[in-house]
Order: sequence, then C-alpha cells, then structure tokens
Amino acid sequence: MKLKPLKPKQHKKAAKIFWVLFPFFGFWLVWRFFKFLLGRHRFYSIKNRRRPKKLLGLAAFTTLIFFKRKWFYLKYFAIAPDSQGQGVGSQTLNKIEAKARRQKHDYFLLLSSPWRTRAHKFYFKKGFKRWLGFIFFKKLQ
Repeated sequence: MKLKPLKPKQHKKAAKIFWVLFPFFGFWLVWRFFKFLLGRHRFYSIKNRRRPKKLLGLAAFTTLIFFKRKWFYLKYFAIAPDSQGQGVGSQTLNKIEAKARRQKHDYFLLLSSPWRTRAHKFYFKKGFKRWLGFIFFKKLQ
C-alpha cells in the first residue's frame, strides 16, 4: 500500500470513500463537510502499488502531546467498501503504525463512531484497547 498526499483531482472519489464514516447523511452534506475538512487537515490517499490509479481509501493523522506523552492521532481512516475484507485496511494500518514508531510516538490513538461495529472488531484484532467509549489506543513504546 502507498500513502501519498491527496490530490485535488481525487477529492470527489475520496469524498465517496469518506461517506463510509457517515453513511446516514446524504452525499451532498458529506461532500460539503469533506471540503471543509480539506482546509484543516492533510489527507492521504491509500493506493495499491499494482493498481496506482484506483483510490482504495484515505487517512488523516497528526501528533498530539497529551499527558506529557507523544500520541499519534489517526483522525480519519476509511477504506472503500469494495476494498474492505481484502487486507487493505490491515496493511495500511501496519504502515501507519510503523510511521508512528519511526517518529518515536508513545501511543497510537483513534476515535470511532458507535455505528462502526465492524471497524471496532478490526481495531481489537490489531491490538487496540477501548478507552472511554469509542476511543481506541495502543501503546507503541
């Protein structure tokens, strides 16, 4: 899997994948929200090396200093529905986690939503622990 900064020509496709996170809203509202977030977060495209034209997912992450620790915060992480269950999310999360370890983060943090129960099972499988509702974390160091 490759993580590259999201290009403007990919925004519409990325918004359709972003819709996975908010399935109960209409696409127009998700598109407006996604465009709003683009100005505030750096999104990365998730692509396969063998099929570089197909957008498989997107992610946005940053660093937080919290309780005197360095936290890697995965703000948004979504895999296209037709790519789920094929190891794309697992490979990508492994790559993102390796990046966090290289940058000497102490913890890996992500937030989820109550309706994303399938994602919760995936996070548990990847070694995350639940903390305060739908906040998941993993100790890296």
